[in-house]
Amino acid sequence: MKTNRTAEAQRSDELEAVSAKVAESSARLKQLHECSPEEARAMRAERGNPFAPAPCSAVTVLKGEIPCGDSTLPVRRYTPESCASGAAPALVYFHGGGYVLGDLEQYDTLCQQLAQAAACIVVAVDYTLAPEAKSQQIFDEAFTAYRWLKQEGTAWGIDTTRLAVGGDSAGGNLATAVCLMCKESGAAQPNFQLLWYPVTDYSMSFASVDEFAEGYFLTKASMQWFASHFLEAPERGEDPRISPMLADVSGLEAALAAKAPLTSPALTGSPTAPTAASGTNTTQIATTAFVQQEITGFGAGDMARSVYDTDNDGKVDASEAADSVPWTGVTGKPTSFTPATHNHSIAQVTGLQSALDTKAALSSPAFSGTPTAPTAASGTNTTQVASTAFVQAAVAGLIDAAPGALDTLNELAAALGDDPNFASTVTIGLAGKLAAASNLADLPNKATARSNLGLGSLAIQAANAVAITGGSIDGIALDGGTF
Repeated sequence: MKTNRTAEAQRSDELEAVSAKVAESSARLKQLHECSPEEARAMRAERGNPFAPAPCSAVTVLKGEIPCGDSTLPVRRYTPESCASGAAPALVYFHGGGYVLGDLEQYDTLCQQLAQAAACIVVAVDYTLAPEAKSQQIFDEAFTAYRWLKQEGTAWGIDTTRLAVGGDSAGGNLATAVCLMCKESGAAQPNFQLLWYPVTDYSMSFASVDEFAEGYFLTKASMQWFASHFLEAPERGEDPRISPMLADVSGLEAALAAKAPLTSPALTGSPTAPTAASGTNTTQIATTAFVQQEITGFGAGDMARSVYDTDNDGKVDASEAADSVPWTGVTGKPTSFTPATHNHSIAQVTGLQSALDTKAALSSPAFSGTPTAPTAASGTNTTQVASTAFVQAAVAGLIDAAPGALDTLNELAAALGDDPNFASTVTIGLAGKLAAASNLADLPNKATARSNLGLGSLAIQAANAVAITGGSIDGIALDGGTF
């Protein structure tokens, strides 16, 4: 019977093919330990890197320099389109080559692909090679580059709070050395280490050095050749920065114990997180600032509480009324439950276990699809799940077909002069007004009122007729009579 080969088997074949290609290529070349550094560099430049990835057009490459003592370090900055605007995380990358070989050009396309795949800025550092420089100088150059980017990286669009170090082979060793130097000096540690087959032991003290001394791409003789050019003296191989396997890791267990697990962490203190943009509706963690900005954007102000919590006890009035309904007043509840008991195990009930496996857990279920739930009665304030219809009804109840200028609680509060006792204020004001049906009979001082109306001496005359004995009014003679 013919079967499909597993992915693992296919991957194994691919690795075998790569290994064969490397072995074939190496067999045609002069061995490293038989060459001078200049010969090895020329041989590598002539051969090129047959495994170099293709260029990536979506990544911008810029040449630059980083100050280092009285000189500068050449660097290349790789910025993918996803990091073209705003501050982006960055990786400080140190190339491999045993500290004797390698340069920015040979690792150019690799850094392009790395920047694109990781969605971060990559800064490749062209440190001085050995034997022109020895281990201490190379470490100092790498540490200087990292510290400069930590302090000045914002000018290159880098988020300096998200800065990593990494490298392959000797570059991985150098990235680890930078972290150890940060620990020694008290400098801020990188957020992450990216280590590809790093060199971790230049002391040559582990059994694997002899076990795999021959027959592999990188032989013991080649490692000794690199060390002879890189180290100031053989005993320098015992330095933990050069051989991280020899570094003191005391306190590491306690440091790990202080970290939170990735799965269901139980955080303490005052955890913080970036505040999401207004309107975000994803699984991103919400901060208190996000909650407050969403409430503010809805338009709810101090007036809201006086509407839903008139007795100021911290509870919604309608919800309190609903919660006070006695059990006897609940309609539709069952009067009996049958059968009372069961003595069957789950295994004895056909299909029950399979059915249970498709159900959600009671504790923190993670639903999929479009979960639904009954819509609670208006005003409900319990742990009952709220449907979108409940939310929309609650919001509509606040607006209640109000005109556009009065459809938020803030607008209503402003229209009422932000007076929480508006009804009492209006009632008191109306109590001081005259009754229309009394026709001014309820004036407390009628004579004063007539005087205020400009009626002059007539304001104090009796209501009966007054005798006229003579005189004139506006040229009209009055010769007697009454009015």
